Amino acid sequence: VSRLQSKMRQSRAALEATDTMSMKLSTETKEEVAAEEPTPAYMFDHRATSVTVWHDLIIVLCVLAMYTIPMNVAFLEIGSSHFISIADYYIDFLFWADILLSFLTTYEDDDGNVVKDWPKIAKRYTLEGSFLSDFISTFPFESMGSGGWKYTRCMRIVRVKRVLNRYHKLTLESNISFLTLSMVKLVVIIIIALHWAACTFYAMARSVNFAEDTWTGNSAPELG
Repeated sequence: VSRLQSKMRQSRAALEATDTMSMKLSTETKEEVAAEEPTPAYMFDHRATSVTVWHDLIIVLCVLAMYTIPMNVAFLEIGSSHFISIADYYIDFLFWADILLSFLTTYEDDDGNVVKDWPKIAKRYTLEGSFLSDFISTFPFESMGSGGWKYTRCMRIVRVKRVLNRYHKLTLESNISFLTLSMVKLVVIIIIALHWAACTFYAMARSVNFAEDTWTGNSAPELG
């Protein structure tokens, strides 16, 4: 009986110690959250739902741009009022907005701390982030001249890097099976590759004024 009572006292003491430690950890966690500095009014918290939705919208626009860019280059002239050309410029506007927001969005450092200091955010995005590729893929180089300058719009293909980054993140965090994601990725790549190939062949024929020995020679009026 004495042994049983002794074991019960030891178990009770262990439970009390565990409860005390849990309360201590909970208190420390609450203190850390309370001690975290509030996000400045002009900045965006990277953990916010609105920021996640914005990033997903940019990914959708990246995929849409992969469709509109080759058509814009192959079929349309610079400054065209065609709806595809207009849509492309609206997409560019949203990408400029994304570059601006990237300078104003917090991030988490290697130690798990949320960085809200603007100079650090700007330095990280400029030197370690994707600022250079974002700028090159958005700046309207085609407006600097006519003729071959319009082909610089193809530099916007650099945006596909963001789609690949999002895909890799989905494979790690999503409940969707890896096989399903791989099949979707393969289908999208095939469709985009065929689309770019068709537009490239048309642009090549157009560059020689639809000569009769090109596949567009006889049907140029209809295709144009």
